[in-house]
Amino acid sequence: MVRHRASHKGVGIARATRKQKETVLQSGLRAAVVAPNVLWRLIDAVADGLALTDDEGMLVLVNRPVNGMFGYGPGELIGRPVETVIPVGLQASHRSHRAAYARAPTVRPMAAGPRLVGLRKDGATFPGKISLSPVPAATGQFTLAVIRDVTAARQRGALIDFAQAAVVVMASARSCCSQENEAQARTCGRHLGKWRRKPSPRRPVTGRTAGLVGRACTA
Repeated sequence: MVRHRASHKGVGIARATRKQKETVLQSGLRAAVVAPNVLWRLIDAVADGLALTDDEGMLVLVNRPVNGMFGYGPGELIGRPVETVIPVGLQASHRSHRAAYARAPTVRPMAAGPRLVGLRKDGATFPGKISLSPVPAATGQFTLAVIRDVTAARQRGALIDFAQAAVVVMASARSCCSQENEAQARTCGRHLGKWRRKPSPRRPVTGRTAGLVGRACTA
């Protein structure tokens, strides 16, 4: 009797284990279905631009900030070479840099990375910063680039430099004016002392004005 109960208990545990496995499997399947949508939302929610290129330098993935940064619509950059967003005069050097990086791919932080000059779809250029990270995969070697437009930061830096230069110029001008005012004050003081020591003589009253002196005013 005890053995019979134990066997039933073992069957119950086995059934519970199968149910747990099925629940985990179903959860995993739901996660696999939802993950791409969640992944794309996360990629587009990043403030910086994200671009993934293959071993031939073709763009295979870009997020929404990249499209906005370079002025392209959704999907327009996919399948194009990364040099599409590089000015024509810099494309040859960029290809050589890209080939050198492909031979020895390493994580390159944004602070240590090269300066970027981006080319928008309308032909305008902008300064940027970029970091690179290798992404090995079964289908080949990929490179993830994080791109940041630093136009606003450059403008703020230029304004700060201008303000600092203006303060220096104003301080220098104030010092010069103070020295000049002191010199002028000393010169005026000397002239004023001479004028006080030697008053100018009064001019004699002549002509018609002489006949009016001493007369009372009448209506």
